[in-house]
Amino acid sequence: MSPFQRIAIAARRAGVQFPLSASGFLLALLFAACGDTQVAGTSSGVDNPALTVGFRDAGGAALRVTGDLNVYSVDQNPAVDPQPLVTIKVRNSSFTNLTGDDFARLQQGLSKQGAASLPKTAARGAAVGAGDSASTIFNIILTTQDRTGNLVIGIKYDSASREFSRVGGSVLTRVDVQPRPLVRFEAKIARDSVHGDAGRIFVPGTPYLATVVDSTFIIEDLPEGIFPIRLLAADGKVYPIGDSLNTQNDLRLFRPLPNPVGVIDTTGGKDSIPEFSVTVGANHQAVIELPSFLEATVSGAGKTDPRLSFLWRLIKDAGDSGRADTLLHDTLPPPKPGETRRAEIVSPTSLRSEVRFSAEGVYQFEIAATIGLRTRTDTVVISVSKLPPPPTPRIIQPRPGDSLVEGRSYNIQWEMPDKGPVTIQVSVNNGETWSSLAEHYSGKDSLPIFPWIPAKTLGVSQRCLIQVTNDAAPTLRARMEKPFNLLQ
Repeated sequence: MSPFQRIAIAARRAGVQFPLSASGFLLALLFAACGDTQVAGTSSGVDNPALTVGFRDAGGAALRVTGDLNVYSVDQNPAVDPQPLVTIKVRNSSFTNLTGDDFARLQQGLSKQGAASLPKTAARGAAVGAGDSASTIFNIILTTQDRTGNLVIGIKYDSASREFSRVGGSVLTRVDVQPRPLVRFEAKIARDSVHGDAGRIFVPGTPYLATVVDSTFIIEDLPEGIFPIRLLAADGKVYPIGDSLNTQNDLRLFRPLPNPVGVIDTTGGKDSIPEFSVTVGANHQAVIELPSFLEATVSGAGKTDPRLSFLWRLIKDAGDSGRADTLLHDTLPPPKPGETRRAEIVSPTSLRSEVRFSAEGVYQFEIAATIGLRTRTDTVVISVSKLPPPPTPRIIQPRPGDSLVEGRSYNIQWEMPDKGPVTIQVSVNNGETWSSLAEHYSGKDSLPIFPWIPAKTLGVSQRCLIQVTNDAAPTLRARMEKPFNLLQ
């Protein structure tokens, strides 16, 4: 079976077209022409040409990898449709194949589903025209199980000539990819009145998408290389960026162009962004320096939708009344050494984030859930106080002056900072001597209670005391200060 068994579903991905930046081809990968077009498992190279995607190490030797090879249309926008055209599972192999028949089926599907509305320029469309005159431009992303990978941008299949090639380049029958460690890229977007403060950065034809937070965006697990990028602004339009993203040159400032290239909130005339809502949990209390949690529930959208992202925003607290401050996001870098924050997210996830507080106060957080260009919000209030002091060791029952009758059942109850095992003792002579009632006792039903029936051997006394000692820390001792009575 062809590895492109699911490629027919790509027909719904006909959308607004964006030109591919020429700088997108400057990648750290190897393109090699191969004279033999016969590949095991395929038909004749003339009838069904194949592109072999091989994996090699830095020295050029064949490398066996395990991971995913994802194929995307060069015009796919991850804010609208981040799903690949197909995912090929690679299992301990040094190569895999893409065939011409796979792309011919894709082109036919696009044509039936409305590809006639696309531009008639092969270099600008994921698939243009119909039949043998169509060509398909696609990007290939390899991500291995050991967190390495690479990205091949701008491969074209022309069904008229039945050839694979680089866009504007020579015919290809093989592409060799060298997996390298995935990187984390951080950079800034220039603020201006045209684009506003909000937005998202994406690499066209890939799933790489980042939210702009305080002019900063971060893309995790990005293959090394040089890629074109676009700004998806708050006005719902896509703005090209002249400079390409270079993973070797982060912490730079990008300036989007002033004129948009299109509106991408729809695909093929149909809105692909679902109506949804986000709800946070009830207002609650927290303690300084102890973990609390921010939780959110999304309705109307899949929680695993790769387009779904979250932004936690600190609206106000006791020290910054009314001041909005965006501190927290799933792609925001961690605090710098020595930096103090009144509230800090330490382990953000898609729906549940741990937060710690360094000061008392009332904190209000806003959760913004975003799919594409659609954002829904809700708020939660957390009241933060100091940790209450540990309890002082004391005997709660019996109380001074109580009269206990031999043969009847009573509960000895105490309070102790540590819930570990204790030794319980009784004295009938105001603490001159002690008799053990229980040793290494952990309580009844995990409560600091000991059921006790005074024995006749203790006799009658008005000078009785109870003492409870922590076995692990003998200095932690609860003792009655005034006596109780034992009666017959």
